[in-house]
Amino acid sequence: MNATETAESRYRLLLVEDSDDDFRIAERVIRRTAPHVEIVRAIDGVDAIEKMEELGPDRMPHVLLSDVKMPRLDGIELVRWVRTNPPQRHLPLVVLTSSAEPRDMIAAYAAGASSFLTKAVDYDRYTSELEAFCRFYFGVVRYPALVE
Repeated sequence: MNATETAESRYRLLLVEDSDDDFRIAERVIRRTAPHVEIVRAIDGVDAIEKMEELGPDRMPHVLLSDVKMPRLDGIELVRWVRTNPPQRHLPLVVLTSSAEPRDMIAAYAAGASSFLTKAVDYDRYTSELEAFCRFYFGVVRYPALVE
């Protein structure tokens, strides 16, 4: 069991974020809002692919939350890769970015993103949006592997 996993972990989130500060904010909000979620961090798209391969099909994340602008392999390219690889193809892919450019939103959805969230500049609004993400993906949405 790693530092971000608890005995009560029911869901697994792959959080792809190259900024340590942004990761810490997201991690803090997710832990507070959804303590039953194991968070696996990747620092870019290449690292995310490696993490999914390490986890394997039996421990695949339930949701992937990815920044867009990252080194090596950006979030849009990661979405394209996931959508063309059978073990991961079904994953809900949420793009989280500081860009509010319509072209970035169009590119994310065209690549196969499930949702597009903008990192608000205002801290309270940003954390509120992350809380809403947690309530939806870890409170409302149901996943086949978890249905008994």
